[in-house]
Amino acid sequence: MSNPTMPTTLGGTGSEKDRILALEGTVNTMLGLLGGLPAQVQGLINTIIPQIQGEINQLHQTLQAAGATAPLPPGPVTSKVKLAKPSKFDGSDKEKAPSFRVACMHYLSITNPTATSDEEIAFIISYLEGKAHEWLEPYLEEEYIHHNPVTWLHNTPDFWDEFNKRWMMVNKVENARSKLRRLVQKASVQTYLTEFQLLASSLKYNNETLRDMFYDGMRDDIKGVMATQDFDFTTATFEELHRKALRIEAIMDTFKSNPSKGSSTSKNTNTSNVSPREKLAVGDAVYMIRPDGKAKKGQIISIKKNTKGVLTPTVQWSGSSEKNQVPFRSLSKDGRPLPPTQKKIDSKGPGPMDVDNTGKGKQSSTCHNCGGRGHFARECPSKSISGNAAEIEEEEEEEESLKGDA
Repeated sequence: MSNPTMPTTLGGTGSEKDRILALEGTVNTMLGLLGGLPAQVQGLINTIIPQIQGEINQLHQTLQAAGATAPLPPGPVTSKVKLAKPSKFDGSDKEKAPSFRVACMHYLSITNPTATSDEEIAFIISYLEGKAHEWLEPYLEEEYIHHNPVTWLHNTPDFWDEFNKRWMMVNKVENARSKLRRLVQKASVQTYLTEFQLLASSLKYNNETLRDMFYDGMRDDIKGVMATQDFDFTTATFEELHRKALRIEAIMDTFKSNPSKGSSTSKNTNTSNVSPREKLAVGDAVYMIRPDGKAKKGQIISIKKNTKGVLTPTVQWSGSSEKNQVPFRSLSKDGRPLPPTQKKIDSKGPGPMDVDNTGKGKQSSTCHNCGGRGHFARECPSKSISGNAAEIEEEEEEEESLKGDA
């Protein structure tokens, strides 16, 4: 019986890993056959197996050495930058056509720089709607329904040429010039600058013209700050001017958003403590609170400066010939002045106009609070103030000082 020939080395092509797997498979097969083979064959197999195992070990060492010197695998592939997709164009505003074209081509150049013209045009068409898409529908029908090729639907520059013929403003330059002349700052400097540069981009104005037009349209408060800082815009460039305006507005916005705490507190305190006073004039009926808490009524007959140079009213007091100057703060307008004093009639019975006394024992009402006539105590204008000891004490001191001045 001839002995089976077993390879001591594994030749042929293939990677080291494949050779290891093949050799290990051979060893396992031989080991599985040992039990049912003659002794002579078993001895041959036992001689070959160590040789194969040695080659396997050598291949493992080769792989380990290669792994130590192999370059590191590339890192994880980062995802592409995500851009906002262009806004759709419906043809209702032709001024948006240039922006639409720029947005589409910018998006395509970043997200798919290797796109073909057919792919680019298909993308652009997908962002047309309304009148803009209706304009394109006859050409699409001719191309895809009737199978009559429309050449500019397969070339991106030609497509934009047709697009511009339909949607670009013919008098764009004149329209921009007219708008730029009327442009003034109504919002922030940044908004004004953006609108200004957009209109000026299609005009061939020099730097000085742009600078002067931009300055003329700025808000007066920005110009005022420039003047206080001795900033002469005529010696600056257009860029220097708008940078200065942006800086001034940023500082102004900072102060608006962070008001001074001290001024705010002071303002609130003054507002809460000061109440508006009634304006008094010559001829007004007034009253003041006497030390006993009752009202003293009178009428302002003049307003002149006192010895200290302060305007002070002179009051003629009711029921007496007394008159003196009283500070405005001590007087209040009287809503229920005393009636004029009537002359006494010597004849018996009531006077011809004293209608109240013609009744059965009727007499004119007298206030028990201030002593005045014509109203009751519950309606007395001095009722709400009487009883305030602090104010009475202040009025006593003031009255004494007035008498001293007199």
